Parts: sequence; C-alpha cells; structure tokens
Amino acid sequence: MSNNILKNSQIVREFFCLDEAPIYSESMEECRAIFEAQEETIAHLKLQLSNRDETILAYEKKISSMTHHNELLQNAIKYVTIIYIV
Repeated sequence: MSNNILKNSQIVREFFCLDEAPIYSESMEECRAIFEAQEETIAHLKLQLSNRDETILAYEKKISSMTHHNELLQNAIKYVTIIYIV
C-alpha cells in the first residue's frame, strides 16, 4: 500500500474495502453464531479433504497395481515372441 498509484486505484480500493469499514456484529451471541458456523464449515471441509485424500490414495494403489500387471503382460508377450521366433 506504499505505492500511491495502486492505493488510489478504484479496483484496489474496492478489493481491500478501503472506502467502507467492515461491518461487525453488535452482540456476542451473533459473533458466537458466526464463529460456530465457520468452525462447522471448516470441519466439513476437512472431512471432504480427508475423503478425497483416501480416494486419491486408492486410485494411486490401483494405478500401481495395473502398471505392474501391464509390465508382467509385456514381459510375457516378449517371452512368447522370442519362443515363437526361435
């Protein structure tokens, strides 16, 4: 914000809400409800990430298994081809 050109840019001012003060809740109950909702959202997002991590791990294992299987098949084809040629 030390650059006056950027600081005076309308887009930058809107992004950082420089012309409008943020609205804060007036009561403790409202603040508590907001924070609880945020904590619930964070917990839900963490669960989603955990589920996606498990899914990714399962796919990685499946890809590894299929890659190994493909290598075995390629080796078998090479072996059969060598026997057939000889």
